[in-house]
Amino acid sequence: MEKGLLNDAVEAYQRMMNLKPDLRAYARAAHMRWLKGDLAGAIEAMQFAVGAASPQDAESAAWVNTRLACYEFQAGRFEEAEQRCAFALSLQTNYPPALLLKGRMLLAKDESREAVDPLQNAAKLNPLPEYQWVLAEALRAAGREEEASRIEAQLRQHGASGDPRTLALFLSTRHEFPETALRLARAELDSRSDVFTHDALAWSLAAAGKLREAHSEMQRALAEGTEDGRLFFHAAVIASKTGHTAETDRWLRKANELSHLLLPSERNQLHNAAASDAKQQASLAPNQKKAFPLGRNTARKAQPQPQTKT
Repeated sequence: MEKGLLNDAVEAYQRMMNLKPDLRAYARAAHMRWLKGDLAGAIEAMQFAVGAASPQDAESAAWVNTRLACYEFQAGRFEEAEQRCAFALSLQTNYPPALLLKGRMLLAKDESREAVDPLQNAAKLNPLPEYQWVLAEALRAAGREEEASRIEAQLRQHGASGDPRTLALFLSTRHEFPETALRLARAELDSRSDVFTHDALAWSLAAAGKLREAHSEMQRALAEGTEDGRLFFHAAVIASKTGHTAETDRWLRKANELSHLLLPSERNQLHNAAASDAKQQASLAPNQKKAFPLGRNTARKAQPQPQTKT
């Protein structure tokens, strides 16, 4: 799975399931389904994992409940996701992944001030780049600029050792140190070559101005059909910069459907990309009218979209 060989991983996990269908097997089946773009199937499998959880192993029970809450959050089942997240925290007080998810859900509702406390607790318990990035976003959205800058300084200083892939994404999103981001993403590909590392590399290539390579790498990130707001946001921006109009429209639409999964700064960039795309299409409209005058049958058949692999 970490190498991006999902079909081989599915086969191995199926053998695991046949031998011992327990919490861990169901949770891994859920993750594989999610990676393949089957969110409904992921929710179903994770519900089995939750059902197999034991109160004697509170950490594992909190983990599967948090993962199920993540899937429900993506599916737009916000109330269920919040309840599931609260239950995970009742099982394991101050469980960092559940606190992180709670903060992200509050940010999605533009409740940045309320998001700060759980995110501060999460980052204190688990000072990794992913946690620090989300916390900095919440602090800045809440008007606490100085604190946000301090957290981001820590992220830049220590992120390469904690999680180089996330640091590469952060730097590229902030348009900072593009060569450093690209170096980190390329190195990460040697150890983790899954869809998210391909995405990080594509995003870093785009930030470094290597757009043709970025577009090619983005196709690898999208190849398995994974449904993820950040993947679609990156795909839309890269497609726009490389002049792939149909792709831009498709990925913008899908990114907008999952925009609640994005951080505030990413949502702003997505909004700007959509506005830029709309402006560009509007500027092309007069030329299209001149080329195809009224009175002629100029309608073109819509080109079929490639089917998403599941």
